[in-house]
Amino acid sequence: MTEERKKLVEFKGVDLVFNKGKKNVNKAINDVSFHIYEGETFGLVGESGSGKTTIGRAILKLYDIHKGEIHF
Repeated sequence: MTEERKKLVEFKGVDLVFNKGKKNVNKAINDVSFHIYEGETFGLVGESGSGKTTIGRAILKLYDIHKGEIHF
């Protein structure tokens, strides 16, 4: 029998866009999906400006996502 792990956070196809005027749109994250399980260590690694902080702020609900789902 396999052990069931509790899912703490689930990102499903999340997009987040910053609008800076009618024609100036910055797609900060595009189609991001991942799961974080209880007892698991999770890290985000990437270049400067790749969306790591934006993902963290979306988890904290500091930003509204434009597409996809975040479940807790």
